[in-house]
Amino acid sequence: MEEDPELHYFSPEIAEAYDKMWSNVKSHGSGAGKTIKDSYERFFSMVPKGGLILDVGCGTGFVDKYLAGRGFDVVGVDYSDAMLDIARRNVPDCEFRKMDIRKLEFEDHAFDGVLAVGGVLVHIGPEELGPLFSGFARVLKSGGAVFVATRASDQPRVAVESATEGGRIRVNYHTKGEIEVSMLGCGLSIVSYVEEPDVVGRPFRYMYVNAKKI
Repeated sequence: MEEDPELHYFSPEIAEAYDKMWSNVKSHGSGAGKTIKDSYERFFSMVPKGGLILDVGCGTGFVDKYLAGRGFDVVGVDYSDAMLDIARRNVPDCEFRKMDIRKLEFEDHAFDGVLAVGGVLVHIGPEELGPLFSGFARVLKSGGAVFVATRASDQPRVAVESATEGGRIRVNYHTKGEIEVSMLGCGLSIVSYVEEPDVVGRPFRYMYVNAKKI
């Protein structure tokens, strides 16, 4: 029986393969170039030194280790027990919780920054962007920072594709307009928006969006 793409990251075998792949990606983007590094730095400049950051869709914790190494306090959330088990092993000093990223279970104004990178938004349909960003805005302090990275498209579309770590996943490609409208509707003001091609030649672009809570 073919694997359900929605359950892809719930598999311990896939989680281990995913972790092995991402642990070797220093730029935190398998096809990303210099632009994502610039966007990270812009995000860091908007978060107070030692501030509290929420990593939405943390996976196996590769970004959390990076953030902690930059001196931030970090909380990571994911819905896959297999991913979270590895994250806790990889970054024992960070806090990880099982949580639906569209229904964040935190108090209002709890975080200085929220980020969703590493392909998180490709799992979010266009109708879910508004609720997702509303959750980001609610848990952020006034003036708090947001950084998201995902795949850009001229037209919204969804596809089932082969995942780099093996298996199949369902992928959403978002447009700049979808992201802008969804963020602005939730009280998030875009600070910068950039795109770049996939550096290993895959037929899509990356979009990197820095925003702040108004």
